[in-house]
Amino acid sequence: MRYLAEWWLRLARAQLIDTRETVAMVAKRAGYQSEAASGRAFKQLFGVPPGGVESQLPRRALLCESKTGKQAVCFVGRAARRGGKRK
Repeated sequence: MRYLAEWWLRLARAQLIDTRETVAMVAKRAGYQSEAASGRAFKQLFGVPPGGVESQLPRRALLCESKTGKQAVCFVGRAARRGGKRK
């Protein structure tokens, strides 16, 4: 049983990293009835709450073009669920 719970939590972590879905949506899909219960289990397994997954991700710097046509450095990877643009 514990193996399945960990497997679902690992899938949930991947969903949080790869998609723009909310913690509540991912928790429900993983089989948890409440966001709080999934958060406790998630923190016990990974050491951070589900909302803290982004802070563990590396930021990637890319060369992109600004609105004025000049080249600029753009960071992607962390800001997607905080209202920033994901590239």
